[in-house]
Amino acid sequence: MDARPVERVEVDLLVVGGGATGVAAACTAARAGLRVLLVERYGFCGGGAVAGLSGTVCGLYEAEDLPRTPRQLVHGFVDEFIAQMEGRGGLGPPLRYGKTFTRVHEPLAWRESADALLAEAGVRVLYHALCTEVQRNGDLIEGAIVWTKSGRLDVRARLSIDASGDADLLALAGLRTSCGADGVVQNPTMIFRLQGVDIPRFLAAHGSDTIMPAAVSALIVEAQGAGQDLPRSKIWLFPTTRPGELLCNCTRIRAADGRELNVVQGSDFSEAEVQGRLQVRAYARFFRERLAGCEHSWVNDTGVQVGVRQTRQGAGLAVLRNADVVAGRKFADGIARSPWPIELHAGDRPRVEWLLNDYYEVPYGCFVPERGEGLLFGGRCLSGEHEAVASARVTAQCFGYGQALGVAATLAARVARAGGARGAEPPGRPSRRLTPFSWRAPMTPEQILAIPPKVLTQAQREFYFNEGYLLVERAIDEAWLARLRAATDELVERSRAVTRTDAVFDLEPRHSASAPRLRRVSNPVEQHPAYWDYCLHSAMPDIVADLVGPDVKFHHSKLNFKWAQGGEEVKWHYDISFWPHTNYSPLTVGTYLYDCGMDQGPLAVLPRSHLIDPMLSQYDADGQWTGCLSEADCARLDLKQAVFLPGPAGSLTIHNCRTLHYSARNQSDLGRPLLLNTLTSADAFPYTVNPIRPKHDQFLLRGQPARYAHHDPRPCLMPPDWSKGYTSIFALQQAEAGMAVAR
Repeated sequence: MDARPVERVEVDLLVVGGGATGVAAACTAARAGLRVLLVERYGFCGGGAVAGLSGTVCGLYEAEDLPRTPRQLVHGFVDEFIAQMEGRGGLGPPLRYGKTFTRVHEPLAWRESADALLAEAGVRVLYHALCTEVQRNGDLIEGAIVWTKSGRLDVRARLSIDASGDADLLALAGLRTSCGADGVVQNPTMIFRLQGVDIPRFLAAHGSDTIMPAAVSALIVEAQGAGQDLPRSKIWLFPTTRPGELLCNCTRIRAADGRELNVVQGSDFSEAEVQGRLQVRAYARFFRERLAGCEHSWVNDTGVQVGVRQTRQGAGLAVLRNADVVAGRKFADGIARSPWPIELHAGDRPRVEWLLNDYYEVPYGCFVPERGEGLLFGGRCLSGEHEAVASARVTAQCFGYGQALGVAATLAARVARAGGARGAEPPGRPSRRLTPFSWRAPMTPEQILAIPPKVLTQAQREFYFNEGYLLVERAIDEAWLARLRAATDELVERSRAVTRTDAVFDLEPRHSASAPRLRRVSNPVEQHPAYWDYCLHSAMPDIVADLVGPDVKFHHSKLNFKWAQGGEEVKWHYDISFWPHTNYSPLTVGTYLYDCGMDQGPLAVLPRSHLIDPMLSQYDADGQWTGCLSEADCARLDLKQAVFLPGPAGSLTIHNCRTLHYSARNQSDLGRPLLLNTLTSADAFPYTVNPIRPKHDQFLLRGQPARYAHHDPRPCLMPPDWSKGYTSIFALQQAEAGMAVAR
């Protein structure tokens, strides 16, 4: 019994576990205004990264056969955490890890960074506390009983997040979980820090790759043959932020009878700690005797506990399959991306299976229990198959899971408050409270910024919403550029047979078969498959999703040319007035197929012009549509503030549909093909006929369809009736007669 009184605590969100997932979830939800309690069994945050001393931020970088320069693919809350650790001198530079890179952190810097972010967000943190029961009312999880030194807490929460790593809340609630492959989990490891190492000598002898070379494995096998207890021959050794120190991930802890230990079994956990310490001494002795640079080394410390890779997996609405990881599969409800390999620790040699020049996504359903309400779970206990978890469990991804779960908790709490519901049901589950995907909050900038980004940094997204534009340099790789250039060359060749502007080719007056001079190819996605493939499969729509929300629709495309020595000026104008929508989420992405310099007529934008309200007119004094601002309006604007956006090949120019923009004539000897795609949030619906009439109009490129339109209250200027024909912006602004193209 416990005779002490029970204290009642009421919060919006209970987060159990202070690892990467728990910290990110708690901070994200608290920043959105939720009352958040984070419960952590140790006296610090960090989970396996700190208590288990895993010591690295894995999962940030793309893998390739011959990695030279780290290319970060994973952003979001993890960027904030990285900045915190860097500010404390507690995070090293990217280190080679096989075909990718990782970064080593100092455990104290991790703890301090978590403390700072949680305090800043206003999260109530309860250290040295342990959940012992869940509060369950039928299928509804209403909170938990938390044990502390001062007594028990009866925590009542609208929503709980199990970030324990071991699916403890799910197990306490009697919800279905599983362990590994038929009960066999990845083996635990006692990680330790080795001091007194001559790092330059060590690197000169063994190389800069933190996965030790075959020669080191051969030495271990030789020592095994001589009777030394070194059960793992393929090992990782990382130079740390501290001088003369290696972080050693090398032990393989198994039971005395040879089986893999599962630390959710109390006896296994205890045995793992003892066996782990014995192995640490054996490996440290081997390093002193056999590895260059380690001759005078000693064990500085081990993890607070044995390092755990896998215990329980929650049973979710979705399951991350092994095949999803290997194939680099993307999901409509993907909430985090991972380029990390399958890193399966079993047997004497861990198996690493790489995903090269690609990434996979983890769907939201992997964090929603298959039954029960008021509960989400995340971290290494996600719903996944054995080998998939061997990839998806690492730190950078866990930060992403937590950020997404914090957003889900926020949305659920808002819905519950609006409807007066007893508990908060996260999006994505059929229930009496919220039908799956039947409603999504309007994609306002605030809502979008609360969703974890897939590609862009949070700073880039904030810049776009504040300034109305963004330049993302070298966003598209050479493989895509080669396909797009080849398709463009084919279209130029086709134009030689065209003598006047038609529904596809908008020609300069000087165009001829011998010397083609194009202004535009209308609707290129229907003229060559490469352009539509680009819309479907490149990083471009993922970047757009970071700016309009996860549900992205296609509106139209065009391929604009500024031919050498004469490509025409495009006057200051808004895009949205040509094709008004119910809101102002539409944006246009320009892809530079070749380098674009200042003399080639790059896109120019007027920062913050998307905030001008009411919008300026694109009709003249006589009520005639001109498709551009009047000279009088231009004179009232401070056009000296215009920003030009030149960039290298593969760069993206992105401007909001309300942002005023312009481009000068091309004065150079080089052409400037610019592929333009206009995409929108799924909750933006056009008021008028699409003037280009593409067959892919309103095609959903990412996410799910909207059931409700989002209506921006600000008025939008309407264009002429395009149903009988559309005059191109070039012909219109150059006042060319007879240029309406019948559709």
